[in-house]
Amino acid sequence: MGSPTHKNLLIVFNYLVQHDKDMPLTRAQVLFNVMQNEGLLIKDLTIRTGQRQASISRSLAFLGHKPVRGQKSGLGWIELRDDDIDPRRQRAYVTPKGRTIMAEIEALID
Repeated sequence: MGSPTHKNLLIVFNYLVQHDKDMPLTRAQVLFNVMQNEGLLIKDLTIRTGQRQASISRSLAFLGHKPVRGQKSGLGWIELRDDDIDPRRQRAYVTPKGRTIMAEIEALID
């Protein structure tokens, strides 16, 4: 039998696939990093996750509002904003819809 941690992980991933039936672990990793550390740059996410910048950008697009894989729109959980110091860089933030998802996930594992 699995530990409570394994049970919580299973609950969370089952919840995520209700919203994205093909939710890869890499996308979930990006999501949880942004949820835990809002305002991360894509560069920061590459360091934290070990993923390539292109993979991070695709994940952020789908977690954001950009249509991906024939979908009408992304999930709308994350938004990118220009960096105040260097507008060529973007920072990732959780949207109000994303905060609702965070609260629902926390309620599932409490």
